[in-house]
Parts: sequence; C-alpha cells; structure tokens
Amino acid sequence: MSSPSSPPVSSVPALPLIASVRRSYQLVFANLWAVPAAVFLPVTLYLIWYLLLKYTSFGSQFVGVGQRISAAQVLLSFFILFVQMFAATLLYVAWHRLVLLGPVVGRPRFLYPIRRRHIRFFSYFLLVTLLAGITLGLLMLILGRALPSWATALFLPGAYITLMLKFYFVFPAISVDEDYGLRNAWRQSFGWEPRLITGFLLCILPSLLLALAVNWETYTQLFTTGRAVISPNPFVVEALVSIFSILNTLVAVTFLSFAFRTCTGWYPAEPPGQTGQS
Repeated sequence: MSSPSSPPVSSVPALPLIASVRRSYQLVFANLWAVPAAVFLPVTLYLIWYLLLKYTSFGSQFVGVGQRISAAQVLLSFFILFVQMFAATLLYVAWHRLVLLGPVVGRPRFLYPIRRRHIRFFSYFLLVTLLAGITLGLLMLILGRALPSWATALFLPGAYITLMLKFYFVFPAISVDEDYGLRNAWRQSFGWEPRLITGFLLCILPSLLLALAVNWETYTQLFTTGRAVISPNPFVVEALVSIFSILNTLVAVTFLSFAFRTCTGWYPAEPPGQTGQS
C-alpha cells in the first residue's frame, strides 16, 4: 500500500527488534556521506539563533527585573523551543526520506525550500508535544507528591517518550507526503508499544551513557534532590558530545522509519530511486 491511512487487510510481520536496531546502526554508518547535508540547514538555523541571542541586544529585550520571571522571558523560552523543534523538523524529515525513499529520491540536500511536508511535520510536532505536556502535567498533579524525587526524574522522561512514540508513525508518514493523522498513528502503533520503546532506548543508549558520564555530578544531584546545577563542560567536550548525539539520534530516527514501514505495511508509490523531490 502506498498510503498507510488504514491498517492493511493482511497482517503485517512482527517487528524484528534486535535486527531492526542493528540495521539502524548499520544504515547510519553506511550513509555517513549524507549526514553533513542533512544537518547543515538545521545546525545553521540554530547557530544563527544562538549568535543572535549572544552577540546582539535581541535577548536583552526579554530580560526581566530581579529574580522575577517576566512574561517576556517566558516568550523567549517558547521562541527558543520553537527554533529547536523546527531545526529538528528539518533534520528528521531529511533522514526519514533517505531511509524510506532511498539515496536517490531521498538524498539529503544542503539547501532546499521549505515544503508543505516540513510545515505539517512541525505542526504535528508542536501538537504532540503539547498533548504530551498536558498529559504529564495532569499526571504530576495527581502523582507528584506521592513520588520521591528519583522516581519523578525517571517517570517524566519515560512517560514523555512513551506518548511521543505512540504517535510517532505520523512523522515518517508526513515526511514521505502521505495523508496520515494522529488517529492513524495511534491505531497502527497499537500492540507494538513495548518493541517501539525498547528499540528506541537501545538506539539512544550510547548517547545516554555518554551524557551520564560527562554530567555525572549533575545527574547525581537530580536523582537525589530533584534539582541540579548545570555546570558547562569545555567546548571540545560539548562539541564531541553533540556530534555523537546527532549520530545517535539518526540511529533512532532510522529505527522508527523501519518500524513505520514494517508495522503499517507502507511502501512507496513508485520504486525508490525513480522520481521525487527532497
């Protein structure tokens, strides 16, 4: 089927967990040539925003008085979040297309126009993040005082990952211009949640361990007191961790592309490598 808007009539094969994770690592390292083009525009966008805040008076327009958090500071925080999410949108769309459409049709480009697929992806990204945030907020109102600080530190990211993965099939579908919504993603991911969560965690495990090793004191404070003081690492360390994290993120995106294709029975309308635009 070229449009996965409804589950296939015949049963889809089981998602091979370990094999899919292994293939995800193999695909990323076999396609390292595509990484510079995939990350160029997202990193450039984020770098411009960072320089704008650091070396111009733009950020000072949002500084509050004293220790009070002003509405302007909250607005700036949302701006930063939106820039980060849009940069991630550009990266994820590019990599989903490479995995699902092949290196000819889905070949990442350094520069390209923003297309409808990017706007749809970003809109759904915001919507799913908002839904997850509201859900977690309600859960914390109910369970917050009953949980110790270490349990809260584990529960929040775990619940967020679970909710995001439950809806995640919408993102590779949008990346390849399919007519697909959250209801489809919720239905077609049903029953696959344990494999999706386990596979995703296996994909990002190396970057989690690296972050834990580099920021051991910060995480120790977080798990023992529920609060942490973030101390900046040397630039070289931060740069290496960032590069490693990007590669690890691409492994996770690759795994979720494979999961989408397997669990929905999706295939491209035309054989990969024939036609299309990146």
